[in-house]
Amino acid sequence: MAFAAGTEIAIPGGTVAIEDLVVGNEVLAGAGSAPHLAWSPVAVEFNMATPPGEIHPVIDVVFHAGRSLVCTQDQLFMLPDGTLAPASDLPQGGKLLNQNGNDVPIVAVLMVNYAGSLYHLETSLGTTSPIDGHLILAGGVVAGDLGLQSG
Repeated sequence: MAFAAGTEIAIPGGTVAIEDLVVGNEVLAGAGSAPHLAWSPVAVEFNMATPPGEIHPVIDVVFHAGRSLVCTQDQLFMLPDGTLAPASDLPQGGKLLNQNGNDVPIVAVLMVNYAGSLYHLETSLGTTSPIDGHLILAGGVVAGDLGLQSG
């Protein structure tokens, strides 16, 4: 599970590009059940990138106003009912969840090739269950960190 360089990750007081996060920085991590997640600062335990220039088949999830989020096919997202789904299974016209528990409509889900770095981010290294602390806000929507894939 990974996000493209430039993906904005929520931190206390704003957002930062995923490539600017280092181990020890704080990100907002979710706990609880959808749509009423509680957000609190949690330290980044792992952030590693693939080398730039390699071609990766990825998913481009397109939202309204031209916003989009580029990620690997196995990147997990939280749906409004609280279930998790990989990017490859997100339907056009479906919905994701934002920080406030509101629906974020999906305009398109496109398979594209990407030549930039992909970043694997984990907030609670070694803790794979429950999902609390493994939910982050990426590009304005609730997504899973690398720990959810391992769990």
